[in-house]
Amino acid sequence: MTVTVRSALGEVQASARRLRDLVRELVLTAVEDQPRNCEVHLVTVVHDAALDAAAEAEQADAALGPEPAANGGRRTGAPQVARCQHHVTSLGEVLVRELAAPELLNDLTALGRERGREASSWAAEIMRCVQACQVALWTDVQPALLAYWRELADITDRNCMSGDGR
Repeated sequence: MTVTVRSALGEVQASARRLRDLVRELVLTAVEDQPRNCEVHLVTVVHDAALDAAAEAEQADAALGPEPAANGGRRTGAPQVARCQHHVTSLGEVLVRELAAPELLNDLTALGRERGREASSWAAEIMRCVQACQVALWTDVQPALLAYWRELADITDRNCMSGDGR
């Protein structure tokens, strides 16, 4: 593996950890900081979706852990990055369909108006966390994954060309 692919892999690992940490913050808010005496279905929906997102974020990060190699060592490579990308995609689906859906965001805004300051603060923090996760997904994780795959494709192309005698 070239230094360029290693550095691209390092960026994928770092970005996956940052996303995982942001999703953990979302879970902390959704689960631990729920407004008191506010037993509405919306709070349960957010709670469950945050846990679903966390499961995907944890699995994306864990997929990048070193795997046993044939020589007895440990390595991380394309299969692990592909598993990570699968979980990142699933996390994106949870964000889009469950946490950032316009109806849910409207309901969160209404919850704050209807249930007072504590519910309003919780709803605002949920929306902030969801937005932070989306930004990280699209401006950090996805570009890092794309850079990794590009580096791997460049190496593959160079190896194919040199194998053809060009």
